[in-house]
Amino acid sequence: MDDTISAGDGHIHDQHEYPIDYADDDEDFEQSHVTHDYVSPSGSPYWIHVVLDHIKPKINSIVDSCGAALSMYKNYASEAGFDARLGTIRTTKSDIITQRHFLCNREGKPRTAKVDTLDPQHNKIQRRKYSFRCKCKEKNVFILLHGTNTYIVDDFLEQHTHVLFGKDNMFLSRTKSKLDYSQKMFIHNLSKQIIGASRASFPSPLIHP
Repeated sequence: MDDTISAGDGHIHDQHEYPIDYADDDEDFEQSHVTHDYVSPSGSPYWIHVVLDHIKPKINSIVDSCGAALSMYKNYASEAGFDARLGTIRTTKSDIITQRHFLCNREGKPRTAKVDTLDPQHNKIQRRKYSFRCKCKEKNVFILLHGTNTYIVDDFLEQHTHVLFGKDNMFLSRTKSKLDYSQKMFIHNLSKQIIGASRASFPSPLIHP
């Protein structure tokens, strides 16, 4: 099924399933992740991260390219303590990006699957899947300035519906839990010695890479 939806002179592509990768840079984590928790008029709690002013996106601020917009948001998400992913993208017929959404990775409704308990096909043991989505509304929207190659911050909502990662536990995030190339090679080399990936991920002090 094609995820492209015609929209006037352009197209909208739904890309909610692609998390954003971050480069490991310890200098990015010198500032502690500080959050303020609030309660909305309807009684729902939400959290706002405290980051340096020059890191936080600002409405009407301009960036040189869509790539620069992505870099800005990656840095902001890393400093603020949350995982991010690419959202909707709007393009022209000539594939020029006119609008780009960046979202908190916990945006969206939790995925649930209906199971017919009378169906013998569902009697087998199934893997338990934890749904981490909680309808988080945080987003950052960039649009192309007409007649230029630059983009402007058109919308920015910084409220999260969930607690954010702290400086000391950012390693628990989905992004930071990914293995880099050297770690993958280390596990691959240990596998040649019949050492499984799980054990290789937590090697004995006697084993050195």
